[in-house]
Amino acid sequence: MKKLLYILFAVCLFTACSSDDADDNAQDYTSFQVKSDEKEGTYRNVVAGYKQVDGNYKRIATLGDIAPGKSSDKITIDYNTIKEVELFFDAMDINGNYAATAPLTTIKINEKNNNVYTIPHNLIIASKVNKTNSTQYPVE
Repeated sequence: MKKLLYILFAVCLFTACSSDDADDNAQDYTSFQVKSDEKEGTYRNVVAGYKQVDGNYKRIATLGDIAPGKSSDKITIDYNTIKEVELFFDAMDINGNYAATAPLTTIKINEKNNNVYTIPHNLIIASKVNKTNSTQYPVE
């Protein structure tokens, strides 16, 4: 009986001392999300794509508008094909009218993780892209 208690005690101790150091983002597939920590200002028509070997962009998903404090849906991707995701958005002028389409950033993808990109505050548009040119923008 004493041996049985020692065995049960050892099993409980072993279970209680197991590691909790696993990566919180670890999962059995690769995905990404985009979020905004802005207090005001919505990022309009955010589009995700990747550059193919031929130099043309291919669209992964249209993420839509990302409002202050909100996140896009989680998008699952094939890590064997996609190692970087490029984001684009439509910039608006002070009156809320379309001004230009611009690159937002490039996300380096970690395999079997949910790669979360937070849009920085006070983003400055450094360049514009042509939405009809697949070497500049992920056309359908």
